Amino acid sequence: MLVSVIALAFLAKFLRGDGWRWWTMRRRMLKVQRGDAHPSDATLLYQRMLRALRRRGIEKPAWLTPCEFARVLQEPELCLLVEDFTSAYNELRFGGNPEAAGRIFVLLERLEAAR
Repeated sequence: MLVSVIALAFLAKFLRGDGWRWWTMRRRMLKVQRGDAHPSDATLLYQRMLRALRRRGIEKPAWLTPCEFARVLQEPELCLLVEDFTSAYNELRFGGNPEAAGRIFVLLERLEAAR
């Protein structure tokens, strides 16, 4: 009985704060990985790419479009990766092509792995 109460208390705390946000984001990312992506998922993936770049010390200025930002990156390999990502992002977000989500995810993993 005590274990159940502790588990329920932990679950309630988890579902109230950042845990719920993390859980829903995780579920959406798994759907994208499986190829069940919607155009709105592209924005989440783009934000994740920006976080990965921020960890590397690269910040996207608000006045640059995604395509402009991809072209001004200094590292040639990173520039190509972000350009490919941005192209796939546009295909999913504005073209409604759900197959682009798989490509976005692969590029995102390569970007997060590169240091």
